[in-house]
Amino acid sequence: NENLSEYLLSKATIDRKAALINGLGWSTEGKQNARLFREALVKKYASPNVDSKLSAEEAFCLGYLTALDDYQNSQPALPYLRKAHQAKPRSYTIAIVEALVQAQNTSSFNERWNIVARLGDDKQLNKDLRGGARDAIFDYMRPSQP
Repeated sequence: NENLSEYLLSKATIDRKAALINGLGWSTEGKQNARLFREALVKKYASPNVDSKLSAEEAFCLGYLTALDDYQNSQPALPYLRKAHQAKPRSYTIAIVEALVQAQNTSSFNERWNIVARLGDDKQLNKDLRGGARDAIFDYMRPSQP
């Protein structure tokens, strides 16, 4: 809704925006959160052609919303997440969400884990994601031990 879009367009930290988006949940049948956020962006920029105007955080939010709106078809989210990552290459939050969406588009569980695991100890990234969220991601993605 409009309040959530305002929050995503605010000066809130990237990890808090990610938490809000994550809290909206995902769907295999399609949701409309990305479309609603895009409408807020069109209003903000007074133009329907917003893709070239997006800040890193706006691209991140649009990408993450797109990925969760249709969990079975998250490929359209990747260009937005890549744009965000290129603009803020040291953001752990952006990097881990991009990695999760990349992993979602692979069929091998080991490959999925490797895509995400490589970020675990990356000292080049700012730890702008709270430890509990990071731990939850790795607990969820880590291969179970026999």
